[in-house]
Amino acid sequence: VKEIVQQASSNYPYTFNSQQLEELEQIKVQLYCLFNIRDICMIILKQISELN
Repeated sequence: VKEIVQQASSNYPYTFNSQQLEELEQIKVQLYCLFNIRDICMIILKQISELN
């Protein structure tokens, strides 16, 4: 993400090309999945701790 933003910030006005937008969209989807996995893991850990 940092690299994409730095590339865009070197242009004025700040614009992203279609490849950069696609990369950012893929990163967004990956982050969404990772945060969902984290949330599910936290729920499972909480349930396990309540069993003890």
